[in-house]
Amino acid sequence: MAGEPSDWLGAWKYKAMASALVIRADDTTRLPLWVKMKDVPEPLPSLSLALARAHKKTTPPTWLVWALETNTERHPSEEFSMADALVNYSKLEALQQQALFTVDATAVKAFGVRFRNRMVILGDGTVGCALDSFIVQGRKLPIPGLYLHACAAYTFAREPLYELKPHVRLALDFLLPLLVIMVIALKRHSHRDNTKTFYWERFQRFAYIYVAAGTIVLGIVLVKYAAVLWLDLLLVALFLMAHPNAARGVEWVQGRRLAHRMDEPKHRRPNGE
Repeated sequence: MAGEPSDWLGAWKYKAMASALVIRADDTTRLPLWVKMKDVPEPLPSLSLALARAHKKTTPPTWLVWALETNTERHPSEEFSMADALVNYSKLEALQQQALFTVDATAVKAFGVRFRNRMVILGDGTVGCALDSFIVQGRKLPIPGLYLHACAAYTFAREPLYELKPHVRLALDFLLPLLVIMVIALKRHSHRDNTKTFYWERFQRFAYIYVAAGTIVLGIVLVKYAAVLWLDLLLVALFLMAHPNAARGVEWVQGRRLAHRMDEPKHRRPNGE
């Protein structure tokens, strides 16, 4: 991997079959798309990306591509750079059940129909493989790396997951609460000269609840129809729903402190002072 592309598999004509077997043991939620060593002209695709490209090429939604993180290069060290992507492990158990445990060429030929029009990875899928096992989030037992590559290949080829760019996430995180605050402020301002009682606290409470519900619906739509993960949506929704209660809690504490001060006995000064 550190040499020229012609050195990856010994000759230029084999370059297209070369791939990198890289997994971060400390974070298996993402797997590399490619790895590029310093001073090497071309990146080396990961096994999962190379397999996914051979099976089916997927692209992010065109109407949302401006807001998505796509193949962003990062530099874990001075020696190499890489790009990674989120992996969907929902098919892990199904892949484990469909695995064919055999090394006999005759058996492979006999089960040829199972490999037709499918992506196939050969490797040691034995549970408990000491040299190639990783902890996957949500699973207690170590998983052989073979299945991690299989999940990544399936994700990249069939169900890719996308993330919003940092500035887009921050904009959503701040603009949604700011929008509610502005609506409430404008509503109160429009009723400042109204002789009728305006129950602005109730309006505020319902405004926060409606926007919080809309935020959750927006997150579900992004995941289901655009495969976009907005991981901050629950935090934003909880903030919106908790804000009215927090404001009332602060007012209650302030009222209690004021009442306590008013109930404190006044100390008289000694005579002559």
